[in-house]
This record gives sequence, structure tokens and C-alpha cells, in this order.
Amino acid sequence: MSKTENNDSGINAYTVCGLVVLTRPENYSNVLDRLSGIEGVDVHNSADTGRFAITLEEFPDSPLMTHQIEQVRSLPGVVDVSLAYTHTEPLINDEGQGIPAGTSP
Repeated sequence: MSKTENNDSGINAYTVCGLVVLTRPENYSNVLDRLSGIEGVDVHNSADTGRFAITLEEFPDSPLMTHQIEQVRSLPGVVDVSLAYTHTEPLINDEGQGIPAGTSP
């Protein structure tokens, strides 16, 4: 579910996805540095063999997840990006009610 769809439905939602990023081993350090510069990216596991396990988070006021994935994919030295999982859930307030789009929790 994209940010646009979240706003069209009138509900703020949180989306997280897990990606596997592959690089050539000689590009490992450069790609790791560049990944840390992308908003919403967390590197959870990496190996100097060129493999990274990362998550991307999308909140209503954050960049679109598709934009974040494309940023990762277009980094110099990245060979492949694979989606491992995705999960979306509505944001709720302390009373357990959905929060309308355009408002904060």
C-alpha cells in the first residue's frame, strides 16, 4: 500500500518492508555508507561479501516507499535488490481508533 493510497482512504498507515541488497564485495563499504544516507533505511545485517538485509519504513509524512526502493536500487555498486517481506497496518491513537490522514498521532 503506498502513501497515496493511505491518504486516499483517509487513514494513516505504517508500512515496513524487508529487502536483500546484493553488491560486489569490493563495493561493500561504499554501498553501506550510502545506505545510511537514505531516509527510512535501517541496515540490520551485512557481510563484507556484499549482502545486506535492510528494512525501509514508510510513515504518512515520509518519502514514498517505492522512491526509497528506487534510491537503493540506483546506488552505484548495487547489483540486485529483492523484496523479502512487506507489512502495512493502520496507525491508531491511544483509544484504539484509526487516525485520519493529515493528523498526527
